[in-house]
Amino acid sequence: MTSFHDLTIRKKIILIILLTSTVILIIGFGFVISNEIITSKKELIYISQVKARFIGENCVVYLSFQDRAGAGNILKNVESIPALETVAVYDEKNILFAKYNRINQELFLPAVISGSYSRFYKDHLDIFHPIVYNDQFYGTIYLRVSTIELYHNINKFVLMLLLLLIVLVIILYLIASRLEKIISTPILNLAKATKMISEGEGYLLKVQKKGNDEIGILIDGFNNMMDQIQEKAQERDKALESLRESENKFRALFESDLIGTHFWDATGEITEANDEFLKIVGYTREDLTSGVLRWRDLTPPEYTESDNLKLKELEEKAAVTPFEKEYFHKDGRRVPIILGAATFPGSTVSGVAFILDITERKEAERRIKLFNEELQRSNKELEQFAYVASHDLQEPLRMISSYTQLLERRYGDRLDQDAKDFIGYAVDGAVRMQRLINDLLSYSRVTTRGKPFEEIDSHIILGLAIANLQQAISEAGAIVTNDDLPVIMADESQLVRVFQNIIDNAIKFHGNETPRIHVSAKEDDNEWVFSISDNGLGIDKQFHDRIFVIFQRLHGRDEYPGTGIGLAICKRIIQRQEGKIWFESEVGKGTTFYFTIPKTRRL
Repeated sequence: MTSFHDLTIRKKIILIILLTSTVILIIGFGFVISNEIITSKKELIYISQVKARFIGENCVVYLSFQDRAGAGNILKNVESIPALETVAVYDEKNILFAKYNRINQELFLPAVISGSYSRFYKDHLDIFHPIVYNDQFYGTIYLRVSTIELYHNINKFVLMLLLLLIVLVIILYLIASRLEKIISTPILNLAKATKMISEGEGYLLKVQKKGNDEIGILIDGFNNMMDQIQEKAQERDKALESLRESENKFRALFESDLIGTHFWDATGEITEANDEFLKIVGYTREDLTSGVLRWRDLTPPEYTESDNLKLKELEEKAAVTPFEKEYFHKDGRRVPIILGAATFPGSTVSGVAFILDITERKEAERRIKLFNEELQRSNKELEQFAYVASHDLQEPLRMISSYTQLLERRYGDRLDQDAKDFIGYAVDGAVRMQRLINDLLSYSRVTTRGKPFEEIDSHIILGLAIANLQQAISEAGAIVTNDDLPVIMADESQLVRVFQNIIDNAIKFHGNETPRIHVSAKEDDNEWVFSISDNGLGIDKQFHDRIFVIFQRLHGRDEYPGTGIGLAICKRIIQRQEGKIWFESEVGKGTTFYFTIPKTRRL
């Protein structure tokens, strides 16, 4: 038999409504029936007492004259009243005076009870009532009244109520069946949704709200919970997707040959490793699975202390910055590596390590070191060559120039014009050769003879350059202007050379107009950008790539003097100052040279 707790909520609601209503109806009908019985009995007593008083008053005369026969005739008249079974009249001394019995047989009469008295028995009602007339007591009358009709009417009434109760219960069932849907449907919907959720479905379900009662509040709470579950599910899905992506990326990295990777623990074990790591140390996967491969055994003894410090750093920070060390290769040689490591979440004694073989880099560093040593030796030789060039090479040039000029002075009146021209060519060639040697010396000494950087006002640098060019400026009538210039960290003498060479070119390569040169500087992030603009001839685009190349000239020596090395020296100086140099130009409108000087410098 199914217990109440196992019934569906729909049946529970119907059963509760029916039971509650039925109990209430039964109690109500019980009160009605009880009231009906009491009322009917009271009514029967009242009617019987009225009849007793009426019969008694009719017997007063016969009692007064002791006429028993007359009283008996009066009692026989009650035969027309069906409910009266027995009537007895007693005199004032409680002696039976007259009686009537409907069934014509001797009937036991109860003892006389004084006063008005009534009592119900199983099938009849006994009534005793005093016979009083004009306030004079004449005797007592007794009535035996049948209660068959009374109980018959009561039974009919009870039966009618039972039928009514059945009808009401049926109506209540129909009403309960209708009403329970209002309560059970939302609850069943909640139960259905909950079941679907428990089975992994329906995270987007929403239960429809019917009202603002407690069930409505429950549905609101459920829907809000579903919104939170959906939000958490979306966050979980995103986290899982992100985790899968991270896992795939890590797996791709782990399985790639870009970098060696292995899982480690603090005891020195390597629990897993990729092929690149095995390649770096020269071991096989069989060596790994057999437990032969241990990172502590791979580490040379001199790295033990630093490794222990790194392990402590891992405990505190869960990761260490990459550092250099060495591993023993299986063949015994040492392999230089860069190693970075991190612990697994929640652990301080195990994690993952990334190993990069830097053998090639170390070899490159060794070669660079050898190259730098060779470069230093070459620079010393170059400096020696510069010394030779500045003394030994220039001395023959001075002799050629001096003796050629002496030849012209002493024998000039004996030489024809061609000979004089030849002597002039020789002297000019010697002078140009000497100037070329001096420029080459300047170019070579930019890095070897440069002075330390110091803080200096750019106005001073520009002033020195203009002072050196004063004769050229005066001859050309050039106008040099400038904006406010910054204080910078630079090699003063070299920067004077830059300003001097660029301004000298601006004066040299001017057009028909008066040369106008303007110097300015602007601040740009971590550097100063200087500009020197002119209104000269400009530079054709086809020659832009040749401007800063040594010995590259755009004009013949007959047009403009020079060695073609000035701007190459400027570029070399600016590069030493850790800056850049470039220009913008338009033929016929002029040229603007730009160069940068960092704000912060290495002294």
